[in-house]
Amino acid sequence: MHKIIYSFAFILFSFFAQAQYWQRTNASIAAVGNDTRLLTATTGDTIYALARSTSHRNIISTSLDQGQTWSAGAPIFDTLIDGIVATVSQLAGINGRLYARVNLGTSSYVNLYYYSDDLGANWTIDTAGLPASFNPAYKLGFRLKAMNNGYMAAISEFDGAYFKQAGQNAWVFRNTFSTTSQKNIQDITYAGNTWYALNNFVANEADRITKSTDFGQSWTSTNTSGLPTGFAPYNLVSNHQSKFYLSGSISGADANVILYSNDGCATWGATNTASLASYNLASVYLHDLYAVDDYVFATFFPTSGDTVSRILISSDPVPNFSLCSVDGLPTYPSNQFALAPPILSYFHIGPKLFIAYADDLYTSSPGFVGGNPGIGTKENSSLEKLSFYPNPAKDRLKIEASQQGRFQIFSLDGSLMQEMELNSGHHEIPLNLPQGLYLIHYNNELSKLIITD
Repeated sequence: MHKIIYSFAFILFSFFAQAQYWQRTNASIAAVGNDTRLLTATTGDTIYALARSTSHRNIISTSLDQGQTWSAGAPIFDTLIDGIVATVSQLAGINGRLYARVNLGTSSYVNLYYYSDDLGANWTIDTAGLPASFNPAYKLGFRLKAMNNGYMAAISEFDGAYFKQAGQNAWVFRNTFSTTSQKNIQDITYAGNTWYALNNFVANEADRITKSTDFGQSWTSTNTSGLPTGFAPYNLVSNHQSKFYLSGSISGADANVILYSNDGCATWGATNTASLASYNLASVYLHDLYAVDDYVFATFFPTSGDTVSRILISSDPVPNFSLCSVDGLPTYPSNQFALAPPILSYFHIGPKLFIAYADDLYTSSPGFVGGNPGIGTKENSSLEKLSFYPNPAKDRLKIEASQQGRFQIFSLDGSLMQEMELNSGHHEIPLNLPQGLYLIHYNNELSKLIITD
């Protein structure tokens, strides 16, 4: 295990609800003390925000309460390899773990992949099975995505798809094409127990969108119809229930159109997005596609005169997009983001939608109910190896442990408040703690404990 340890001290930064459509969370202020772009990820109620400063390449701040309060920023991966400045290029919350793709600065092909079970305090390398680049220790550049049933995917437009289920030791390559063997996957998603892959550079259109009903072991064509001639899909997303959405690259026809399907990607219909933006740059395309319940969100690159990103929203069963309110988001000089606009990286926790804008993480409640995104960590009173009650508690805690381990209670400033070794079975322990929020740590699992008077 490769460990990078930093102080677990928490300094709480609060944000207060305002009347605007979007509310700022102040994650960037907690991390580095000023406005900055962020990489974000979430596991359950926990949000991770990563920023850069003049002295550190990767500074992480954590919120255990959906962005209401944040820990002080702490550097990670500062001493990964002597003489190399490591840069975290992706964060992802998968199977209750925080994953990081770490680029070693010399090439986009030189990466390492790590996960953390304890809010980024310790990191374990997870590269077994992934293809190497120039050096056997370094891996090619993959995008990590959460799937269902404990699976995760590492996908690359040129190097294919690799899959791994929680508990497995190594990644395994699977060909997502149905008629040939290629390594050109553009995106991947799932609905129920069926996976869907969007493939690129296809010689046979039957391979454009394929599906798997055996967790990636084999893939068949969806025999799509309704895609415009010359359409070059860029994103494939789902609400993980029954609805699918495609956006297009500028390299193909109808680049400013979002298509939708409600029959497992077999047939596609157009939406009204073409009327909501125009394109002035050759590299412009629609990106940041995100779906939850009947809601779907997307971001257009800013067009001439824009001072804030164009966010599209639809909440209808048959998508009908309109421009989302940007009230509460900062405005910038016209065309400031023409070539490098913010990648909003939408995610949701329950009814809250989050976006990583140009200066901070923002949240809103557009109206969807939202559920468990399906990839959260267990941050309640029932962990995989231990359950405890009541929560909130006063002066005693009842514990049921499924295996032997070390039980620890930390305050939010990182102080160890109580500690003991537990055998499997039932336990009842006294508590002598002031009122407040605490962290329970047991065999690399974390949960929250509330103490009341």
